[in-house]
Order: sequence, then C-alpha cells, then structure tokens
Amino acid sequence: MATGPSWQEFKRRASFHYYLSKARRAKIRSKPTLQGSALIAGLFSSPNGIGRGARLIFDGFNALGIQASSYDLTPHIQPELSKIKPPESHFDDGKGPVILHVNPTETPKALHILRHTNWQNRRLIGVWAWELEQVPSPFIECAKLFDEVWSISEFSKKSFKSLAVPIVNMGYPLKRTKDSLETGWKEKLGIEDRFVILTTFDSRSSLSRKNPEAVVKAFSAVFSNDDPVTLVVKAGGPLRSKERDIFSASNICLIEDYLNENEMTDLIRSVDCYFSLTRAEGYGLVAAEASSYGVPTIITGWSAPAEWNECPNIWFVDYTLIPAKDEYNVYDDIPGRRWADPDVIHAAKCLETVFTLNSEQKEKLSEGSIEWWRDKHGIEAFAARFSAATQASLLWK
Repeated sequence: MATGPSWQEFKRRASFHYYLSKARRAKIRSKPTLQGSALIAGLFSSPNGIGRGARLIFDGFNALGIQASSYDLTPHIQPELSKIKPPESHFDDGKGPVILHVNPTETPKALHILRHTNWQNRRLIGVWAWELEQVPSPFIECAKLFDEVWSISEFSKKSFKSLAVPIVNMGYPLKRTKDSLETGWKEKLGIEDRFVILTTFDSRSSLSRKNPEAVVKAFSAVFSNDDPVTLVVKAGGPLRSKERDIFSASNICLIEDYLNENEMTDLIRSVDCYFSLTRAEGYGLVAAEASSYGVPTIITGWSAPAEWNECPNIWFVDYTLIPAKDEYNVYDDIPGRRWADPDVIHAAKCLETVFTLNSEQKEKLSEGSIEWWRDKHGIEAFAARFSAATQASLLWK
C-alpha cells in the first residue's frame, strides 16, 4: 500500500510555505537598488559542494577587487554541517547586491535569517544548480523573489527555462592552487607506490544519482587486488552499513571524515585519476577542480559535465538515458524525469587508457587542461559573464 508524506515532510513543507509567504510580503521595493558592497550569503562552513561553491565565489570577488562581505547560513540551515571555518566577514554597507548561494528550497528561510540586511531593497541574486531537465515547483515560486538567477552551467540554465526571472550562466571562478602539497595523502593512507584513483560523493545527495557502485564495478573489472592500484572513495559523511559494504575490497580505501578546504584540495591533487559515474550533475565541482588541477578525469558524458568536451584531459563515458528512479526519494514528483545510465564497460576501457598513459602524455594533457580551465572558467572569465545590471550594482575596490 502506498504511503503519504511523513510527518517530517509535512513539517518541511509547512516551514517552506511559511517563510515563502513572509518573503513575498517583505519584498516591496520602495526605491531603486543602489551600488554598494556585495553580500554573499551561503553555507560557508559546510564541507559539501554548495559550501565549496560559495567560498569560490567569495574568493573570486576578492581576487577581482570587488568589495564583498560574507554571511554563513550553515548554523541556521544545516547546523550539523558546520565543519569548516568560514571566511572573515567585512563590513556590509546594506546597499550592494545580495548573492544568495543556497538550495532554492532553502531560499525563503535564508531570506528570513537575512531580514536585517535590507535585502528587499537591494539587487537580489540567487546562485542555483539543478541536475535534471525539469525543476520542481518550489523553484518556480522562489525564483519570483530574485532579480536574477546565476546558473552554474548551461545544462542548469536550460532546466530553468520555466522560471520568470533573468538567468545568467555564470559557472564558478575556479582558482589556481598553491604549488606544493601539504597533507601527504598517499603517505597518510599508506599507498605511496600505487596508482591512485579517486571518486567522491555526498551521501545526502542520493546515492542513486551519485552512483558509486558503478565506479566500483568498473574499477573491479580492470584491476585485481594484486595490481598496484587503489581506489580512494571520499564519502561526504558517514554511510550506512549496507552502503559501506560496497567499498569493502582490500584495494579500496574509504574516507568518511569531513575534510577542510586545504585537505580536500590536496587529496584531489594527490591522485593519478579522478573517476565519477554520476547519473546527472548540475555542475560537477570536484570533477571540474580535478581536471583544472591537471588530474586525468573520467566522468559520465551527460548533463553539465558534457559542456567540458573540449578539455584535453577528460574522458566522457558513454551512457543511455533512462527514467530517474531514486530509491533515496530525493527526486520525487518531477514529471518526465530522466538521467544517464553510464556504460560500465566503456568506463572500464577509459580507466585502462588513463592507467597506461606515459609521463610525457600525462604532462601534455595536464598543461592543456590547466590552460583550458583558466581561459574558460578562471577569474577573468567569471567576471566577463556579469550582466550589465549586476556590474552596475557592484562596488570595486
């Protein structure tokens, strides 16, 4: 027998509509927006992708010489994820744009938390990503609160076509990393003399979508326990026992700890290959960072990552599109939803190709990919995508 929404789901929906009604009443703009210091509000102290994205935007503004302050919403929205020290915040003059980087369904509560910032009389920009071709109905309602929405990819921008608000494909301002590694991940994990493949996922984002089991299948099809190869699995938080069993082989190393910014960056840069068989991505931040650091990257060739098809060091895995059946119930009530079913056999062949690259080939691919990401998704490329209205609202140092 089918069951209805749980009590927790009723509470979540009631909370959403309560704060949405308050935000609608609050947004009565009495005068034109002004130029001033930008306020970037997001999950700054969260180690997950949306927190990392907010930190990239804040760092990008500072690198460009744009006056910006930060507001960490993690303690109010996801307090259990306050794991990373947020950036120091500067003075907010109450005039410049408010750039809100949270999930769309968290927008109404976030605006209630930010009610002291005069957001209703400032240019309001949402930073959103979405990994399927249609958006849920709450996105449509929340979009009406914004003057502009920044899409993180062209794929997401197309999914936002039903939103009654200007959409700008901004991406992230990916930054150069420090020259040296500080964490020594291979030594710490005892795999100094091995070829190391990394896969990452956030267990809260639906393992049906992140699809790590397919990664293990492809890896096991190519490498045995006797090969000098290790698959490092970085999970975003603790797993349930049945999920942990997927990674029980002796040549698989599971990391469930939360990592700070430097630790995560060093982990990505330490490995020989980044590998992900996700079914859909609104951006794919870790894969993008890995490739931008020069690490050979293998990823499903659908959704947002497919936009990187000219990058030299990315291998795109073949797929078929199938109905999106999510056993974790993150993607419910979206009509016509579909996502990719990556070809594990082709993925295994991609792994074999990367494993057999010689040092000269790796160096050439690395140099080309670093240059590609700098030109297409670096700080200057990010700034060039500002709309005229946003450009006019920013105060430069």
